[in-house]
Amino acid sequence: AVVALLGEVLPSSKIPFMQGMLGAGIFIAIATGSLLAVPILQICGRHGLCVFMFAAALVQFCGNLEVWWQSNLIEAAEKQVAVSRIDCEEIAPLLESSQKQSRVDEHSPPQRVTARGSAIYAVIVFCSSANTICVWNLNMILCPLFLETWPSAMGEASVVAEERAGAWSFLFMMVPAVGSPIVGAAVGALGHPGVFILWSQILQAVGLTIISLAAYHTSLSFFSGPLLPLLLVSASNPLMAPLLYQCITILMPAKHCAKAFGLMTVMQNIVMGLWPLLIAHLRVISGSYQSGTMAFAFTGLIGLIGWCCMMVLDYPRLGGFNTLCKRSAYLDEPIGSRNKGM
Repeated sequence: AVVALLGEVLPSSKIPFMQGMLGAGIFIAIATGSLLAVPILQICGRHGLCVFMFAAALVQFCGNLEVWWQSNLIEAAEKQVAVSRIDCEEIAPLLESSQKQSRVDEHSPPQRVTARGSAIYAVIVFCSSANTICVWNLNMILCPLFLETWPSAMGEASVVAEERAGAWSFLFMMVPAVGSPIVGAAVGALGHPGVFILWSQILQAVGLTIISLAAYHTSLSFFSGPLLPLLLVSASNPLMAPLLYQCITILMPAKHCAKAFGLMTVMQNIVMGLWPLLIAHLRVISGSYQSGTMAFAFTGLIGLIGWCCMMVLDYPRLGGFNTLCKRSAYLDEPIGSRNKGM
């Protein structure tokens, strides 16, 4: 909802950076929780950890109230401006609309939903859901997975091993926290979000494959530590997450952007809720995370194949417009202005 609200007042080229900033705050919060959870549990016990979690939930609730309050203030201000607007200003939208109509169709935002655009949107939803599984759901089991795949040395205390696993989880979230605003700003300036997402899928598939191989082969886990696959998977997230809303604004008519982004978020939340059930089932029947890591690697590979199919589907020689792999001419227009002009 926040991203869609920003799209009403900011140009599409600025959305990846702002979405990256929002994501950075989320990643920093998760990374801090991963780093502090074990020490708080050791020092304050379960009750102290519950108080810490309640305080975090209270802060989130207060933040939601502030967003709701500010949105009401913005709506009230817009109503006052609309009432006090003089008649001559009504000519400006007409002039702007006439200028938009004179553009070439290839450089204009989509005015209606097409079959090709819907197919590309479906692939984006699928790949974003795969990214949710490969990053967010992986983060849920990251600590026990590291303790099982890269066990502690002989004689090392279990608390020290758990703190080290928490530090790895901290690093796993800090990489996208730092990278999301940087990648968002780069895509806002350069365009070509499809190319960035392609690299995201490649890094994700390679990193998850290394984790799966390390889980199945103990010698490989000792030969290569968790740093390389962890960096590959965590670096894949900022190459995709901040760019999803911009991809939708490029593909879909302005009046459908918020609904399309909301539907994609719903699908992400559904797979985020169902995937742990599969991993838990695989863990129970196999007794380890080996089959679970194989499921993660397979999902990353399917996401890569799906994105390659999208690029083929949008290839100019096959009737597409190479929509996501070029800089669109209307990225500097706020979505809200496109709505008013339609």
